[in-house]
Amino acid sequence: SLPLLPGRGENFARPAVVTSLRSLFEDHNATSGCSYRSGPHVQDALTAFERAIQLDPNSATAFKNKGFTLDKLKRYKEALAAYEQALRLDPNCALAHASKGSILFTLKRYQEAFAAYEQALRLDPSNADIYNNKGSMLQDRKRYELALTSFEQALRLDPNLASAHYNRGSVLQHLGRGREANQAYDRAKQLGYRR
Repeated sequence: SLPLLPGRGENFARPAVVTSLRSLFEDHNATSGCSYRSGPHVQDALTAFERAIQLDPNSATAFKNKGFTLDKLKRYKEALAAYEQALRLDPNCALAHASKGSILFTLKRYQEAFAAYEQALRLDPSNADIYNNKGSMLQDRKRYELALTSFEQALRLDPNLASAHYNRGSVLQHLGRGREANQAYDRAKQLGYRR
């Protein structure tokens, strides 16, 4: 039943306000651990996201954030399961597909990782970070030309993405294009990239 408004003895509420408050509560619970995802309190973040899932087992955001946290803890198979649950709840979440791709890459399941990155890019073709991550996987697999294409697309979308400049430099170095590689490394350093 709807909550009573202050000062009213009847059950009266504005549905839009109730819905809005409910979504704020759900969003807060699904993201309350975000401030702990790095640093010494990663386990606290995991606890917060697990609590959010108990409160709302249909929250794709909570499962996605649980996956991020498990990744930080290097619990990759559990992270993969969390991302897969997030995607069952919200199959159009590009970030969950990309994160799943990163975990699959870490687990050396390269074809599945590539497919996850491709799906993420179909859903969010303007996300420079996804192109950068896809490029890193391709570089690791020694697919340098394809990796270069991914890094260059990332930089078209975000010219200040320092890691993409660095990664581009690394690929150019492998391709024997040392002068261009040095320019890319210099630009990454100007943007604050530290290896």
